[in-house]
Amino acid sequence: EVAPDSYGTLWQSDNDDDGNRGVRINYVMEHGNYGYTDEMTGAGWQVNRTNIEPDIPRRHWHLNDPGVVPNLLQTGAGSPCGMLVYEGDLLPERFQGQPIHADAGPNVVRAYPIQPDGAGYKATIDNIVESQVDQWFRPSDVCVAPDGSLFVADWYDPGVGGHQAGDQNRGRVFRIAPQDAAHYTVPVFDFSTIDGAVSALQNPNLSVRWKAWNALHRKGAAAEPALAQLYHSNAAPHLRARALWLLVKGGNPAPYIQAAAADVNPNFRIVAIRAARQGAAALMPLLQQLAKDPDPQVRREVALALHHQKAPEVPAIWAMLAQQHDGRDRWYLEALGIGADGQWEACLSAWQQAGGNIQSAAGKDIVWRARCAAACPLLGELAADRQTPLAQRLRYFRAFDFQTPAHASPVLLKILRENTADTALSTLALRHLDVELVKKTPDAKEALSKIMAGLQGDAYLEFADRYRLSEENTRLYQLILKGENQRRAADVLLKNPAGLAMLKKTIQQKYKGKETFQLLEAIRRSGGKEQLAILESVAFDRKRDEVLRRQVTEWLGNSWNGEERVLELLKAGKIEPRFIPAAVQGVSGAWRMAIRLEAAKYLGNADPNATQKIPAMADLLALEGDVAKGAPLFEQYCANCHQINGKGIDYGPKLSEIGSKLPREGQYLAILHPNAGISFGYEGWEFKMKNGDKITGLIASQTETQLVLKMPSGALATYQQAEIAGRK
Repeated sequence: EVAPDSYGTLWQSDNDDDGNRGVRINYVMEHGNYGYTDEMTGAGWQVNRTNIEPDIPRRHWHLNDPGVVPNLLQTGAGSPCGMLVYEGDLLPERFQGQPIHADAGPNVVRAYPIQPDGAGYKATIDNIVESQVDQWFRPSDVCVAPDGSLFVADWYDPGVGGHQAGDQNRGRVFRIAPQDAAHYTVPVFDFSTIDGAVSALQNPNLSVRWKAWNALHRKGAAAEPALAQLYHSNAAPHLRARALWLLVKGGNPAPYIQAAAADVNPNFRIVAIRAARQGAAALMPLLQQLAKDPDPQVRREVALALHHQKAPEVPAIWAMLAQQHDGRDRWYLEALGIGADGQWEACLSAWQQAGGNIQSAAGKDIVWRARCAAACPLLGELAADRQTPLAQRLRYFRAFDFQTPAHASPVLLKILRENTADTALSTLALRHLDVELVKKTPDAKEALSKIMAGLQGDAYLEFADRYRLSEENTRLYQLILKGENQRRAADVLLKNPAGLAMLKKTIQQKYKGKETFQLLEAIRRSGGKEQLAILESVAFDRKRDEVLRRQVTEWLGNSWNGEERVLELLKAGKIEPRFIPAAVQGVSGAWRMAIRLEAAKYLGNADPNATQKIPAMADLLALEGDVAKGAPLFEQYCANCHQINGKGIDYGPKLSEIGSKLPREGQYLAILHPNAGISFGYEGWEFKMKNGDKITGLIASQTETQLVLKMPSGALATYQQAEIAGRK
C-alpha cells in the first residue's frame, strides 16, 4: 500500500519470495525505478550480472544498478500489508509523523521513525504491537480513527495471504491507544460551516479530512481567509501544509507559492515545487530560484520536476544541480538521473561546460548514471583506468548494459583491442559486447577464442553458453568425461546440434566403459526428448551390460518429463520385472507425490503411509517435536525441493525461517495439503518447445528474447523465447 503524508511525500512497502529476507520499505521517488527486474531486459534477480550485489536481499532489488532508487529500510522476512503516516497526537510523540505498517508475517505492527539523509531518508524500526505467543495474529491493515487512536485489522489465521487461508470465519479489529486515553467516541463534525470544516481538516482520520477538504474547496474564495489564518499560524507544520494545498488550488495561488518557496521549513519549499508542477505557478522560474537551495531534499525535488520538461532552461538548471552532487548521495544521483531522462546529451554537455570533472567522485557517479552517446567514451575511460582496482571498475562495465548498443559497442571493442594482454579486462569487455557483433568481428572473435582457452569452471561455461561456438564442443565433451560441472557442460553442449550428434554417436558406438557411463549420467536430469530417447535406447538394449541398464533405468525418472515417461512405461508393461525396482527408485524423489505413489504400486505393495489415517489437528498440535528425528525426514522427503540453512535443493520456498511466519497449524496444513495454495512466484509452468520437447519448471526470469527456468534440481536453465511453441 502507498501512504502519503500531508506534504505529498509517499511511502510504500513490498516483498519478494519467502526465505530470502526481501521485505523493504521505500520512499517513493517520482518516476523512480525500484529494481524488481532488470530495467533494460526484464531479467529477474537470480540471473547473474556484472557487479552483482553480494547479499540476496540487495540482489533482489538490483541495488548496484544505475537507475535504481535505494531502499529506505530492509526488514527481513515478512508479509507486508497496509501502511499509513500517523499525523495524530494521541499516540506517543515518537510515533507522530511517522509511517506505521502492518506486517502479517512476523505478527507485528511497526513504526519507522524517519530522519533526512541527504536527498533521501534513513529509518529505524519501533514496534507498536507484536505477538510473541499467538502466531494467528496477522495484522493486515492500519488506519487512524477520528479520535487519533490506531485501528488494526487482524486477519487472524495460521497462514499468511490468500493462497491457503486456514480460518475463513474469524477476524478481529484492535484499537490501539494509551492506557489513560478516553473510551472510544467519534467526534461530531460540522462540514457545513467554514470554521467547522477547517477544524475537521486538521483531523488525523483520512475520511474526515477528505470530507473537510472537499467542503472547503467547494466554498472557494469564501474559505480563503480561514485557510490563510491556519497556514500562517503556529499550528503543527503538517496542519499548515493541508491548508496550503487548498490555498494553491484556489483562485489566488501566487502569494502562497511565493511564501512556501521562502519558508524556513524545507517541506514547504518542496510543496511549492509540487504545487507549481500542478499548475499553481510558473515552474521554470521557481526551479531556477530553488536550484541552489541549501537543503538537498529541495534540490532533489527540483531535479524530479525537470523530468521530461522541454523548456530551454532545463540543461542549465540540471547542470547547476549536478555541480552540487557530493559523490556520496545515491538518492540525489538518482534524482539527477530522473531529471535528465530523455535529454541526457544536453544536460551532460551543460554540466561539462560548467566545469564538471569526471575524475571527481561526483563526476564518476554522474557518468555511471548517464544514458547517452557522449557518456560512453567517458565510461570507457573509467572502466579501463588501471589506477583503479578492477573490482571497483565493475560498476562501469555494468553501466554499459544501460547504454544503447550502437553507442556502447565501439567503446567496448576499443577496450578489447587495447587490452589483449589483460585477460580480466578483455573478459569483461566480451561479457558486455553483443554476441553477434563479436562473431562478425574477426579480431574480436580471435580475442574471444584466446580468452575462452584460459577460462575455467563457471566462467568458461558462462561464455560457452553465451556464444555457443561449435569450436568448443570438444572441450565441453571433455569436461563431461572429467566430471567437471558435468550437468551444465552437457546442457551447453546439447544446445548445439553438432554437440548432440557427437554425444549420440559416442553412446551408440561405445557399449560400456566409464566414458559411456559419464555421458549418460550428465544428461539424466535434462528431460529433453532427445536425451530421454538416448536413455531409453540404453535401458532397453539387451546387448548392453546389465549393471549399466539397471542404472540407466533408474536415471530415466530423474527429470520432470522422465517421471511421466517412467509411469507410461510401467503402465504399458515395457520395463522388465527385474528392473522395475530401479525404475521406481528413480522417481522416489519426485516433487509430485502422486508420481511416487503411483510408481510404488508396481512394486507389489503400496506405500503404507499413503493410507494411514492422519490424526486430528488437535492431536497433532499436542505432540512434541524431535529435531533429531525430524532432520533425516527433512533430508529424505523435503530437501528434494526446499532448503534449510543452505541445505537441500533451492526450488520451492526456503524454509529456514518458516517457524517465525507460520504457526504449527499452518505448517501442518502446508504438509498435509500442499496443493491447496501455491506461494506467489512458485507457480509451475510447462513449456512446449518447437523441437517437440516438453520442459517444466518455475520462471526465474524472462525477457523479450530469453526465458530462464529454475528446474526441479535447483539449477537455472536458459532458453530462447523463439524456441518456445506454447506454454501453460
